[in-house]
Amino acid sequence: MKKINLKDLEKSYGVESFSSDFANSLEKANLSYEELSADEARQVASDITQKIDAEQFTKVGQHRENIWRDAWEDVWLAFEKSGYDIAELDPKFMSAAPIIRLNQRFVKALNPRFELAFFALFRNWLFETYLKEIDHVFEFGCGSVFNLAALAQLYPQKKLTGLDWAPASQKIAKALAGHHQMNLVGRRFDFFNPDVSLEIPDNSAVMTFCALEQIGGNFGQILDFILSKKPKIVLHMEPTIEYYDPENTTDALAIRYHKWREYLDGYYTRLRALEVEGKIKILKSKRLYFGSLYHESYSCHVWEPVG
Repeated sequence: MKKINLKDLEKSYGVESFSSDFANSLEKANLSYEELSADEARQVASDITQKIDAEQFTKVGQHRENIWRDAWEDVWLAFEKSGYDIAELDPKFMSAAPIIRLNQRFVKALNPRFELAFFALFRNWLFETYLKEIDHVFEFGCGSVFNLAALAQLYPQKKLTGLDWAPASQKIAKALAGHHQMNLVGRRFDFFNPDVSLEIPDNSAVMTFCALEQIGGNFGQILDFILSKKPKIVLHMEPTIEYYDPENTTDALAIRYHKWREYLDGYYTRLRALEVEGKIKILKSKRLYFGSLYHESYSCHVWEPVG
């Protein structure tokens, strides 16, 4: 058995040290895992290859709106039935498989909530590192609103806006505000038809978590929209195909999976081009070398508009 420690996360995040509070949070997260044997790793790779070859995965895009509408409605109903227990908002697919990706190989997570715990640690570190002094935070594609609920618990005084086209997201946001006194509102928003009437005040942040992945290469409208609104800072956690090494077997499978599903394509390349053009400044872009069975959703990009 192995366990992710502070030095592992220093390398993963690209930082030199963490606070004592972060160290305590890591200990509670219980990020224990086992290495796979060579035969076990080959079998995992073979299973993934067979599923891709058999076209068992759906492609993302606007045509899947009904799937996400129904998924978030199910979350809303469970949240309501639980008496508005915030834990019900955590996406169930984050604990769907015991095999995860770590440092370009497959390993077996010993904690069934390993993926969610790893994600939550990094998400909260991002919040504390980049959003501490921000007044208003907008999450685009907020889904079950669980990221904003976590942010509200860290910083109760911040104004929070959750944007998603699914009606259930607005219901969840309203319930969080009413039953947990969170400074939070929900609003309908469509990536493919951005609402230009949305106002983003000074000293605001925009963030997305595994949301832009659903629009493939069709990110031009939403990126132009964000640039036009000039937020103080923009924070993304999204799958980034540019980070994979095609010579690595585990990465090569992620590339195949990413391309088959038509996930976010070319966004990081576009951000780098915008920086060269002097339109944005990239504050941090980092592959965490961590992901779920099929790919890595958790690469981060933090940037700010210039001018």
